[in-house]
Amino acid sequence: MRTSRARYVSTVVLLAALGGTGSARADWTEIGPSPFGNGDSGRTISVAPHPTDASIFYVGAATGGVWRNQGGTWTPLTDGMPFNPIGAVAIDPTNPSVIYAGTGEPHAGLHAYYGVGLYKSTDGGASWQVLAADTFSGRAFSRIVINPTNTQILYASIAHPGLGYPGGIVAVKGHPGAANPGGVFRSPDGGTTWTQLSGGLPAVDASDIAMAPDNPNTLYAAIGAALGDPGNGVYKSVDGGDTWTKLGGGFPANTARIILAMAPSESMRPSPVPATTHRAPHRRPSACTRPTTRARPG
Repeated sequence: MRTSRARYVSTVVLLAALGGTGSARADWTEIGPSPFGNGDSGRTISVAPHPTDASIFYVGAATGGVWRNQGGTWTPLTDGMPFNPIGAVAIDPTNPSVIYAGTGEPHAGLHAYYGVGLYKSTDGGASWQVLAADTFSGRAFSRIVINPTNTQILYASIAHPGLGYPGGIVAVKGHPGAANPGGVFRSPDGGTTWTQLSGGLPAVDASDIAMAPDNPNTLYAAIGAALGDPGNGVYKSVDGGDTWTKLGGGFPANTARIILAMAPSESMRPSPVPATTHRAPHRRPSACTRPTTRARPG
């Protein structure tokens, strides 16, 4: 099955902050891409900056594949791949020619598409290989993080697309991988093989994962099943993902999708791991899953 960029793409809307860092109110402008030529774009799911060249960054689009922006010029990189919903993009911090793109859109809406595994490029996006198709097909990547001290070690948070409606999985109905679990997975070999992590972590859809910037063995996982689950919440590991502890401290009990962010200045404290949630269940796409614009077939 193949998504054609000319017909089905929900392409990328990327907003760049142009205001000064000290400004209380930043100005934003849309910088594309919009290949239909009419200014329309769709959902941007992931943004990954080049680790050493500030003029280059990569984005993953809901069904538009991976794009590179270099000095303001956009280039689509995955038009030759079999399926192009992208949920997560990550760049090897020690070798920026190595790019990972996790397929599938990890959102709860009916518009979300399933994935077909992990795309990996070792030449800056010129060519790609498909890894772990048997492990991840029928689900979606919500985040990929790379251990900066051993970049062969990857972590991925995995969710089921379209699972935000009562009645179960819609976006992957009939897919043979749809019944396989979500959760947090680890690869020791650059994405070739993966193991699902447990050790106190439930096998429930994971909406995000974050790594402490000064200690790659300290990880935070957001378990965020879209319709709510007793296992939902934020979990912490201090041993590279072998064991996990669910964090408390007043976090809402009835949460759905959770997004994490680390504060580089205080990475060992739980407080710099803010999470935004919406309460479950919800019966229509929330503001975070509804497209801001709609790209019509061209």
